[in-house]
Amino acid sequence: MQFFHELPRDLRYEVALTVHGGAAKKLPFFHGKDHVFISTVVPFLHQNLVKAFDVVYTKEDYADEMYFIIKGRVNLVLGKKNLCYKSFSKNMYFGEIELI
Repeated sequence: MQFFHELPRDLRYEVALTVHGGAAKKLPFFHGKDHVFISTVVPFLHQNLVKAFDVVYTKEDYADEMYFIIKGRVNLVLGKKNLCYKSFSKNMYFGEIELI
C-alpha cells in the first residue's frame, strides 16, 4: 500500500476506480464522493467471497467491517427459525451502523 500512496493524486484516483473489478464505479455508495475520499477508502477494501447459506456475522459478533454486495443477495435473519426480515442485493451495503 506504500507504493499506492506515493503515486500522484490523479493516478491514485484512477487506480482506485479500477481495483476490485471497478467496484467504486459500480457501487452507488461511492457516486458523487470526493476523489480524495475514494482514493483513501478503496485501497482498504478487500474481497470476501461468501457462499450461499454462509453466515457473515451474528448478533453476538463485534462488527468491524462494512460489506458491499457486488453479486448475489444477503438476508438478515432472526431467531431459531431464521426468519428473513431484510434483504440486501447487488450494489447495496450493510454493516455500517454496527461499525459506527
